[in-house]
Amino acid sequence: MSGAGSQKANCARWCPENSTCISATACRCDPGFSSPSGDITSPAEACDDINECSPPVRVSCGKFADCRNVEGSYYCTCSPGYTLPTGGKTFRNESENMCQDMNKCRSGQHRCHNSTFCVYTEESYTCHCHRGWTPKPGFQNNQMTTECEEMSFPSWSRPSGVTSQSLSRFFDKLQDLSRDFKPDFANYTIK
Repeated sequence: MSGAGSQKANCARWCPENSTCISATACRCDPGFSSPSGDITSPAEACDDINECSPPVRVSCGKFADCRNVEGSYYCTCSPGYTLPTGGKTFRNESENMCQDMNKCRSGQHRCHNSTFCVYTEESYTCHCHRGWTPKPGFQNNQMTTECEEMSFPSWSRPSGVTSQSLSRFFDKLQDLSRDFKPDFANYTIK
């Protein structure tokens, strides 16, 4: 007689958990498990989980990824701060690894206008005006859509009817200030 029925009748009934019968006197550990002796020939033996994430096996999950052992198997996940672009959470090995930096500022995936700089916030970002720049009308600073423009130095002209020589020189000097104007924060300019 051959086939599954006769094979089952000739199987060891004492095979330990996580193993499969291979004959009337032996069992073999399932994938992901092992026994020190190879095939199991005694009811006292057991199949132990293979930690694929530790030596000597050590699965390589690749850059920015970590191996996680589970009973009978393993999986890879992206390291903290990294994510799969597919939105998935796990993968099997280095060849499937596509972990990307979640920091859109560092990875260049932000949409900040070139008049701003990107500031990373947990799982997002905001765009800030460069020093000496101010949000354009209709925009707010520290938003994802911020657009900025350079702050301009106000131009002055002498009020009509001013004829005083000293006052005229004052307005001329005031106008000269705008020539080398460099905007900055007050704490850097007031001494």
